[in-house]
Amino acid sequence: AAVICVADVVSTNFDSLKKSVHEINQSTLVQCTVVDVASSSAVNKWLEDIVSEHCDLHGAANVAGIAQGAGLRQSPKILAETDEDWSRIMKVNLDGVFYCTRAEVVAMKDLPAGNRSIVNVASIAAFSHVPDVFAYGTSKGACAYFTACVATDVFPVGIRVNCVSPAGVTNTPLLPQFEPNAKSLAEVKSLYESQGFSIVEPEDVARTI
Repeated sequence: AAVICVADVVSTNFDSLKKSVHEINQSTLVQCTVVDVASSSAVNKWLEDIVSEHCDLHGAANVAGIAQGAGLRQSPKILAETDEDWSRIMKVNLDGVFYCTRAEVVAMKDLPAGNRSIVNVASIAAFSHVPDVFAYGTSKGACAYFTACVATDVFPVGIRVNCVSPAGVTNTPLLPQFEPNAKSLAEVKSLYESQGFSIVEPEDVARTI
C-alpha cells in the first residue's frame, strides 16, 4: 500500500506500528490518528481528512473492540450485566462499526470506480451463544448481521463489504481481559484450548482481511 491510515483511541502503539510496517515496505506512508470510534463526528472528520489529503480510499478494516471478562459471575449472570457495561461495549463494538462503515461508504461512493472494500471484524462469539459476556456476544452478532445487510445495499455502487469472524480466540493484548481470573497468558490459552477453541494469531486474521 502507498498509504495506510490507522486510528486508535490511544497513541501508545503508533511508533511500533510504523516500525513494523516499514520493515515490510519502507515506501509505505503510515499515518496514525487518535480517534474515538464511539464518536460519529470524530469518525466522519477522520475519513474526510483522509480523502481530502490522499484523494482516495481503496479499502478499510474496522477492528476496534472492547472485551468482556467471562467466568466472573454466578447465574443468573444476566442480573450482573450493568447498563454502563452494556452501553460502553455497544458504543465501540457496534456503534463504532456503524459509524466507520457509514463514513467509509460516504467516502467511497463518490470516488472513481475501483475495487473498493470494507471489512468488519466480528467474533466466534457471534455464533457460539455463550451464556455470559452478553454485551460482547450481542455486539458481535449484530456486527455480522449489519455487515451482511450493508454488503447487499452497497454492492450496486461498486463497494464490497465483508465480515471476518475469527474461528478461535485471537492472541492480542485484549486476550487476558476475556479471562481476568487467569494468572498468566499461558493459562488463558490453555483454558480456551481445553474448551475446544483454537488460538488464532493476529497475522492469521490480517491475511483473511
